[in-house]
Amino acid sequence: MLMDLGKKGTRSDTVYKKIYNAIMSGYFKPGQRLVERDIADILQVSRTPVREALKQLEKEKMVKTVPYRGVMVTRLSLKEARQVYEVRSNLEGLAVRLAATNVNSHMLEQLETLIELNKEALKNNDTFSIATNNNEFHRTIVHNSDNDLLIEILNSLWAQVNILRLTSWSLPNKRPQETLLEHTAIYEAIRDGDAILAEQNMIKHLDNARQVVLAHLAKEEGVF
Repeated sequence: MLMDLGKKGTRSDTVYKKIYNAIMSGYFKPGQRLVERDIADILQVSRTPVREALKQLEKEKMVKTVPYRGVMVTRLSLKEARQVYEVRSNLEGLAVRLAATNVNSHMLEQLETLIELNKEALKNNDTFSIATNNNEFHRTIVHNSDNDLLIEILNSLWAQVNILRLTSWSLPNKRPQETLLEHTAIYEAIRDGDAILAEQNMIKHLDNARQVVLAHLAKEEGVF
């Protein structure tokens, strides 16, 4: 829960994690205004750690300051979303192809564990765990590409990717369930050392997500 600060970490670090988790779980939605005073009241802290946390989240592009409106959870436009998916699909396709040619038991164990964790999270409708495991699944593949430049470029996209994922999963569709099946297909191709199939499955997975998000954003912006 957002109101449970817990006892671990410094107050600023904990407030940051709480706000970050609230965004990742959909408690705070893309485009929603984040009022410093209100968050401080909810968390029962002063406004200083909240202000510091929001500054850090802005650096990470999870939130942005809009003139005359204040701090908002980042919401990408249709054009921005299309660009993110174009870049991501090509780069993650390459990443998984490289990872599949450098298969190791540790990577396979990580991917299999994340798939099993998401099966349980889906049963419990645990949105935050689903999102966290999903992120880690993709990060694991990217970091096993053994290409530092590719890793650096994709790391810069994670905030936008997370926002788009939340947009997709907040809609009345079956993306979380479909994602689990698609991740399983990607994992199996990597496990079998089939780099071409792994790349194809990744591109298909991201294209499915892209279609859902772009259709929603197009409707919101009145583009038909």
